[in-house]
Amino acid sequence: MRGGIILPPNIVEVRPEPKVSGFVSATTSNIRHSKGYGTGTVLIEIANSNLVPDNRTIILRFKTTDASKVRPEFYELVDSIDGKVYLERGTDLSGSGTGEVGFGMKPNINTPIATEIDSSRTGYQSGNSINVKTNLLLENTVDVTKRNMIFPKNINIIFSNTITDVSLRLGPQAPVTPTKFTIVGINDDGSTVKLPFALKDLDKDSTFNGFSDAIFILDTVNNARNPIWSLSVDTLGKGSGLIPVKPVLGDTFKIGLKIPITSNDEFTFSTRGQRIDGGKAKTDFALHPYVVPNPYVGAASFEPEKYAISGRGERRIEFRGLPANSAIRIYTVSGALVQTIRHDGSNDGFVAWNLRSKDNMDVAPGLYIYHVDGNQTGTYIGKFAIIK
Repeated sequence: MRGGIILPPNIVEVRPEPKVSGFVSATTSNIRHSKGYGTGTVLIEIANSNLVPDNRTIILRFKTTDASKVRPEFYELVDSIDGKVYLERGTDLSGSGTGEVGFGMKPNINTPIATEIDSSRTGYQSGNSINVKTNLLLENTVDVTKRNMIFPKNINIIFSNTITDVSLRLGPQAPVTPTKFTIVGINDDGSTVKLPFALKDLDKDSTFNGFSDAIFILDTVNNARNPIWSLSVDTLGKGSGLIPVKPVLGDTFKIGLKIPITSNDEFTFSTRGQRIDGGKAKTDFALHPYVVPNPYVGAASFEPEKYAISGRGERRIEFRGLPANSAIRIYTVSGALVQTIRHDGSNDGFVAWNLRSKDNMDVAPGLYIYHVDGNQTGTYIGKFAIIK
């Protein structure tokens, strides 16, 4: 008989094994969006429990090499205390679950590619006096995957009863128009910045309420005046006899956006390394250790085979469901000690026996008694049979 397995490239043979009594796998918890306001979901999966550090707070940071893009290119996992890098470059931002693993942790991140208007946060705020509807338009020249001076920012148009700002000229001959409103953009850190704009104000009341009024929020880079956003009064109400009410102090129009997670966003989460829980160990051990195969009839399916060598491999049975550092003593039914084997203290919840006695002799067929001494976890007595 010639045995063994030849595996193709990039293929490994794996045999799942039980863990020791009381084993608890590593976990992550308390995922928090600690910086920024990008839109997306973040999950941290455990890919290898053995490697996850214990009791650490880890920062998920996003990086890009192209500052003009809103969405980042990759992310990293960094220890919040000592700066240790657990994952240097993760690239899955679409929630595919195929991302890179760092120290047993695999971030699963899903964030959109482009920026969208958030209708639930866009419009006049509750309690405003304005009675006309407003059309909001993002100019079709704007690339919603990239940044400019104005985009993407959440924006507030804050109205007043008095002059608070000045409109830029719409053309070389257009007058400078004082306005009873100012426009601010909200930065990633929550601070605000005044934004340039132009007002089309045919009724010359320095505010935004007439049916011919329009506001253009401008990108003025390189002295240009490129419109990014435009707001106009909805003219469908013009023929209904509606008399527009002028906005007053306290009235605000907001532009809210759903922005992808950006390089200004950070998430934090906590880790708990794998461990042995004493209480759970006693509960698990109460379910009793067991022997496989039982009875042993000539061979076990997991016995190793020798490749390209005649004859069988080593005989083997396994004691499973064991606590760490336990001792297994095997006896004949008459009480003679056959062999003592010990668990090595690892997280593997089994110990193999080669069916040889303490005198290194093959054991005879028959019924055997085994005693598991789990120290503080408890003890257990069972039996198994060997048939040849």
